Amino acid sequence: MKITAIPLDKRPYNYQFLKDIANFDKEVELVIPKKDRLGEKKNSADIDYLQEFLWGNSSTDDAVIISLDMLIYGGLFPARIHDLNEKKLMERLNFLKRLKNKNKTLKIYASSLILRTPQYNSKEEEPFYYGEHGMDIFLWGYYNDKKSRRFLSLEEEKDFLRINKTLPKEYLEDFINRREKNRKITIEAINLCKEGVIDLLIIPQDDASEFGHTAIDQNIIYQHISENRLQGKVYLHPGTDESGCTLLTRAYLDKKGIFKMYPLYSAETFKNIVPIFEDRPFQFSLLSHSLACGITLVEKLDEASACLAISGAPIVMQEAFEVTFGIDVHGNKKYPTGRGMKDISYYRCRNLRDFTKKIEDIIDMNIPVGVADVATSNGGEKELLDIFDECEVLERISAYAGWNTTCNTLGTVLAALVFATLGNNKEAIEYFKISRIINDWAYQTETRFDIQLNYLRDFGATYSNFNNKDDEILELIRIKTTEKLRELLKKSYNNKNIIIEKVEAPFKRLSGLEFKITI
Repeated sequence: MKITAIPLDKRPYNYQFLKDIANFDKEVELVIPKKDRLGEKKNSADIDYLQEFLWGNSSTDDAVIISLDMLIYGGLFPARIHDLNEKKLMERLNFLKRLKNKNKTLKIYASSLILRTPQYNSKEEEPFYYGEHGMDIFLWGYYNDKKSRRFLSLEEEKDFLRINKTLPKEYLEDFINRREKNRKITIEAINLCKEGVIDLLIIPQDDASEFGHTAIDQNIIYQHISENRLQGKVYLHPGTDESGCTLLTRAYLDKKGIFKMYPLYSAETFKNIVPIFEDRPFQFSLLSHSLACGITLVEKLDEASACLAISGAPIVMQEAFEVTFGIDVHGNKKYPTGRGMKDISYYRCRNLRDFTKKIEDIIDMNIPVGVADVATSNGGEKELLDIFDECEVLERISAYAGWNTTCNTLGTVLAALVFATLGNNKEAIEYFKISRIINDWAYQTETRFDIQLNYLRDFGATYSNFNNKDDEILELIRIKTTEKLRELLKKSYNNKNIIIEKVEAPFKRLSGLEFKITI
């Protein structure tokens, strides 16, 4: 099976994940552009090259998976800052019509993001004015949307008046106008689904909120999907950087056939929790992501091809660095007791040892298990992995993920679980699982904020500016992450020599790192 991929950008979760997961099955050939042709941060990729790449590979492909944000805007960050006119954007989208006409049996799987609206001031990934006015731009959209659908409190009305007086109109107009152009592209992509040009479209979003700019776009898009009866071909849900994995899985399962999955929860209450950075209870995201992948959820274990074990928060969801370091990074606060600031409900309202025993029992039934470690955001949970190691289950599970947002983790582990269940390359399956434990827990939960808070200043560096000390900082990250991994693995992988050879930072910042390992 041959699949050509145009990823969202060159960061590992958008690029390397696709290569690694496709490698689970030796019968899958993934063709993907070289990293150096995909742009970097706010610098756009070469669109002409991407079109030529697709054109040259589509005649013999079984399928193509395409990030429309890359193909049309030149990448995720360029989609947020571009000044392209609508005519140029539509021309780039309509390239897909020519691609389909060239090979009418070609399956086209695509993603098109709803622009995010971060709830903070930062220009690193947004237009320059977001550095000073970002939070007010978010709040303007929040208040405007909430006022039209519900009502504002007196305090909200006062703040809305303040923002209308102080927020430069030209910045707000620029932000809204770009959103409108990008939304029109997504609407037209939906129309291409109706015409049969695109076979499946997913519309992910990150930094979601109940009200605001993103919710306004979402509502318009939902209505268009509904009016055109495309609920079986277009899926809209939280996420972003996992979208390539979702498309890859759908293309794979459309060839392989039916895949049924049984969900096992550490806490059933997590079904109805709205995770941090997301806009709906988890159970609805699970359903949408599963359907987009081509997975059928089942209620009986004996009907399942595999099991997804979901370690979620029972009542209150925290960020991993709050638990690990006793800090609130966003609020710039440090809790007096330091490490161990886990909400007591994590202990009272679930039992991770019982959860682990159930996983062991399912594996004993020869049913593969993947683990979605989503009890916290922005990193996996130490207690869960400690128990997995103590019970010697780490080597027995088929897939693991626990990074960034809940749906980033969800889309990643669904893809890994499907390919691990149906694939035939055991070494590749194990490599990716260990890589995720290293990156998602040992680095993101245990090392990243230690580096960010306690070491960067010694290099004169910041989160997104390494001050030309890249080698030194990345080597320190390698050493510290290796230490955390060795602390974890007391009973697991004793017959393997896991080495972190090198750490790379494609966008030269502390997130989105790639760990090169040998086993």
